[in-house]
Amino acid sequence: MNIRVARLEDALEIATVRVLSWKKAYRNLISDHYLDSLTIPERVPKWIKRINQTKIDPSRIFVIQDSDLRIVGYTWCGIPRNYSDVVDGELYAMYILPEYWQQGIGTQLFFKVVQYFEELGYQSMLIWALSQNSACEFYQKLGGIPTYVDFITHAEEKYEETGFVWSTLPSKMY
Repeated sequence: MNIRVARLEDALEIATVRVLSWKKAYRNLISDHYLDSLTIPERVPKWIKRINQTKIDPSRIFVIQDSDLRIVGYTWCGIPRNYSDVVDGELYAMYILPEYWQQGIGTQLFFKVVQYFEELGYQSMLIWALSQNSACEFYQKLGGIPTYVDFITHAEEKYEETGFVWSTLPSKMY
């Protein structure tokens, strides 16, 4: 597996990972109507915009490719959207194609973000996850402390999220 910074031409594959992983990971957690409405073509322009944004701010999108150079996962990170008085960095999103789950890819992507944050001189980080999501267990195993609770809205429905904090960046595993 190869991890690298995302390029504009990756937007379609990143959108594909996002939509397919959401439809699988969030089934029975978020409304079926909302999940079924997600389409890859409508996500591509959003990823083009985000990739372009990384050229002018410290946010980064990293992709991980399989041996055929297919993007099978990504992570997006940068300055905290909230709680900047508490943490230096935020891992905004990390998604992997369902057929690649449970293969250590999430751990590789997570520590790529940690490495990037270290390069920026960051000391701490935060990630939000739906409170009912199995990813919460993953973040706790990596040392994240469930510290905050908030709510996010999708299709006019509210869902509880948990904010996991690392007051010091976790040990290197890359």
